[in-house]
Amino acid sequence: PHVTIFTDSSERGWRIIAINNNTGEIIVRGGKWTNPHHINIKETMAVKISVDVVHECFQPFPTSIHWLLDNTTSKSTMEKQRSNSFLINQVYALAADRIPPSTMVRVDYIHTKLNPVDPTSRGQDIDPTQLRCAMMYVSQLPSVGGGLWCDPCVFMPDPAQAFVPPPNTFFNPQDYSFPMMCR
Repeated sequence: PHVTIFTDSSERGWRIIAINNNTGEIIVRGGKWTNPHHINIKETMAVKISVDVVHECFQPFPTSIHWLLDNTTSKSTMEKQRSNSFLINQVYALAADRIPPSTMVRVDYIHTKLNPVDPTSRGQDIDPTQLRCAMMYVSQLPSVGGGLWCDPCVFMPDPAQAFVPPPNTFFNPQDYSFPMMCR
């Protein structure tokens, strides 16, 4: 399967949405933090937890995983496969060790206001319209070398790249305070 994963952390907790792009199955997981770590460590921990969720819920392990992160430190760590932070490196290594070498990985930035798990990591409900808008955003991301996937994580689209849904879609811009990325 091909899986798309949205992750987010806050001081309060974490949330993950994993979507099997072949079947449409959606897995939602979340929890509260019990540690006092910096938010960048918590964001990377959410990525590690998402790898655990993929192992638990998707068999066989996906041939490709597309992470969408609103934390540039976690995104950069996944792309470079290292960080300046010892703790972030430790958490990243735990995640990376569980991803088979045959799995293609893509990591993209998603603006916090567009990330469907951002409100849920703060205890709010998932907004189905926001999730659809986020998936529409994902579908509009440019390809890498003629294909969507790359290995290792080396593609980084411009986070300021504007996303405009097609006319007459479900999305009503007056209902949400999304920035230019989704207007």
